[in-house]
Amino acid sequence: MDYAMYVLLQLVILLSVVLINTSSCSACMESERRALLEFKKHIKDPNNKLSSWVMGQNCCSWEGVHCDNLTGNIVRLELKGPDHQISNEHYLQLRGEISPSLLQLRHLNHVDLSGNFFNGTSIPSFIGQFKQLIYLNLSNSYFHGAIPSSFGNLSSLQTLDLSYNHGIYVDDPAHQWLSHLTSLQHLDMSGVTLLGNMSTSLFLALNKLPSINELHLSRCNLEKLPLSYPHFNFTSLSILDLSYNHINFLGISWVFNINSLQYLDLSFNGFHQLTTYWSSRMLNGYIDTSQQSEINLHESIGSLCSLQTLDLSGLNINKTLVELGGLFSGCLKHSLTHLQLSSTDLNGDIPDWIGDIKNLRLEYINLAYNRLSGIISEEHFTQLEKLETLDMSGSALVFRVSSNWVPPFLLNELRISTSTVGPEFPAWIQTQHKLNTLDLSENEISSTVPHWLWNLTTRNLVHLDLSSNQIQGMIPKLLTFSHIEHLYLSANLFSGPLPDWLCQMKGIVALDISINHLSGELPNCWSDSSALSYINLAYNNLSGALPNSIFNLRNLKSLLLSHNKLSGELPDSMKNSSQLLALDLSHNNFTGDIPTWMGECLSF
Repeated sequence: MDYAMYVLLQLVILLSVVLINTSSCSACMESERRALLEFKKHIKDPNNKLSSWVMGQNCCSWEGVHCDNLTGNIVRLELKGPDHQISNEHYLQLRGEISPSLLQLRHLNHVDLSGNFFNGTSIPSFIGQFKQLIYLNLSNSYFHGAIPSSFGNLSSLQTLDLSYNHGIYVDDPAHQWLSHLTSLQHLDMSGVTLLGNMSTSLFLALNKLPSINELHLSRCNLEKLPLSYPHFNFTSLSILDLSYNHINFLGISWVFNINSLQYLDLSFNGFHQLTTYWSSRMLNGYIDTSQQSEINLHESIGSLCSLQTLDLSGLNINKTLVELGGLFSGCLKHSLTHLQLSSTDLNGDIPDWIGDIKNLRLEYINLAYNRLSGIISEEHFTQLEKLETLDMSGSALVFRVSSNWVPPFLLNELRISTSTVGPEFPAWIQTQHKLNTLDLSENEISSTVPHWLWNLTTRNLVHLDLSSNQIQGMIPKLLTFSHIEHLYLSANLFSGPLPDWLCQMKGIVALDISINHLSGELPNCWSDSSALSYINLAYNNLSGALPNSIFNLRNLKSLLLSHNKLSGELPDSMKNSSQLLALDLSHNNFTGDIPTWMGECLSF
């Protein structure tokens, strides 16, 4: 065989393999395609998410459908709706009922229908027949009724998320279905109602799951947890969330002896003291006991040698920071990186021990909204070289540092609103070139904005709040905001015209320069590509007509221009603002009739 024939034969073989693989990858089981089309008949799809689901097309290429590359069987169905935590686009949700036609998808191992609207229907019991299922997410989908006992057949299930349906409940006192899920690693039943006194039996069932690693039981109406277990199996548990329940006593030493535990959230319960159940062998990650009442902090917390985050926010501690110094006398000072003590009724001065502990590796300090007072000096920060976030908002602290002080840290976030850093801008902030958040609101600053502060906005700054001071001067005409998303300059003494660069900030979401002395006309250079959704320029001396381009802002939801000297008629371009929810043009000099289309074209 000559070389040319050999090469040709190899190409034929390679082409055959490619064709076979392509055929198998693109193959779509007819029965499974029909099952999906039947499912689609029972669904309302306002966002046309299922527009690719068309008869005659390869269902393996449909939106949200994933097939096995070798067999062509459908193995994953991912039809997640919009995330409720970051979006209010509920109208984009799939709606309707789940058709039993899905039973034809016998090889399903992954189903995600979260974030949709199933109109208070029951969770279909036939889901318990998908015995190959590894992942099931039905969270935030408006289901109602009891969790089907057939779920106990899902012995391969590793992740189950039924959270925040606010209508599903457990009516099996023994939780037998749950105890059969022996492969389960992640369980989220937050918001699932436990009827009667089921707390103890629930945990006894959970104790039969040897692989459980992450457990979320927030807002489950838990009242009393078991005091002990005949055989303790929570050896793999690393995350435990019991927040927002009615657990009213802490006689549960077993929780604090889970050696693998890294995150524990007991916030918003009814504990009245933390006992000595802390173990130095556990909690190498996070503990949140925030929002309890009348907590007595035991100094044995200081022996949690691996603890990285301590969140006591919302506790009624009613102590001075000096009295809390014992918490940091043990090995905790070597590991702690995040300290949150906001809204804890702390009082008194900031103690020197914050800056004296040489090994304290704090990266995050939150002491906001307490009754702290006194003077903050550079000595308090001497050893905090790793500090990245500092929040001391809402206190009566006075910052007193030298004008040439260079901090040992580089902050990402600085919030010191309602303190006293004025009347000048703190010069040391110009060294913080990594800042993405700066809040100096309500600080009695009465000078002009220094050039170095405006220059910070051209770097990493995303959030700038200088509101409620007495800052004077004009906003610079030549300035480029590359990353800014939130700009708050309200309640100051800024004067002069609005600069054109306000139109050029593509990423800005919120702009508030209200209650100042701005004058001149509104710039007419707004672009429809801007993310701007909130504009507040009320209580200024702005004049002239409303620019047409401002209504090209396709994301604009709030436009507040009251108490100015704007004039002319309302432009027809207002029709473009289909997302507008709030419009205030009162106390201006507008003329003409209110357009009849206003109530038809605008969302409010």
